[in-house]
Amino acid sequence: MTRKSPVEANDRHTALPGLRWPGGRHVAVVLNVAYEVWSQGQVSGVGPMGNPLPAGIFDTNADSYGRYGAVDGIRRLMRKLEQAHATADIFTSGALAERESQLVKAIADAGHGIIGHGYTQDIIHAKLSSADDEKYVRLATKLLTEVTGRQPTGWVSPRATPGPDTARHLAQLGYKWQCDSLDADLQETAFLLVAFCKRCRSLVFFERSGEIRLALKVILFGIVVANEGNPQSRNRRGGIETGWIRCVVERQFRRIPPFDVISEIRPLLLG
Repeated sequence: MTRKSPVEANDRHTALPGLRWPGGRHVAVVLNVAYEVWSQGQVSGVGPMGNPLPAGIFDTNADSYGRYGAVDGIRRLMRKLEQAHATADIFTSGALAERESQLVKAIADAGHGIIGHGYTQDIIHAKLSSADDEKYVRLATKLLTEVTGRQPTGWVSPRATPGPDTARHLAQLGYKWQCDSLDADLQETAFLLVAFCKRCRSLVFFERSGEIRLALKVILFGIVVANEGNPQSRNRRGGIETGWIRCVVERQFRRIPPFDVISEIRPLLLG
């Protein structure tokens, strides 16, 4: 006896029957890159050091950490995407259109999607009045449009934390989608609200969700790819040195990954 599904075929949370991606594929992978900056004198609220400084002390470590992505990180990631013949959506702070206009334009000209990501990351739209929310949405949109020659069609708020009127202001400007939603995979309101996936954001999250092994594989693979030119990472035969991987992960996360996780990822690595 076939049991009836408790979910109706036309339920708004269910994909359309027979939906397929181009080429008849069942799965699509979307690559997103956060290309972010903060206002002058402001720093990232997240940094590699776990112990907070006393109030009133400028966190030079968090400042340096927050600057890396816009200084060197974005360039390395663009090279990797080019090598993989892949394009990505680049969540771009509007201020970067002022500070790095040539690079922002080059990224857009390479075929990547420039996605509105607020003006700077310390300006959280949930803290703003409706008038200021609209002002910064318009400012970021104007700057990115002027540099790239086309207006972004998608938006992700700083910290993925919009204000109560952000969606309305985006719709008025002609945006097609907003990626600040966490409570549903897909919502259709004035425009499309797309779920913001945070599954690979931090090691702590994976530990809590019981997916530590997958997290370590992702982290290890990223570390090795980022350091593929480091001669210390190679053994005499040119393969990846297991001890080096353990050392790097222990230094970055203050823990040693299980040896069997390293063994599982080694076949994925060059050499």
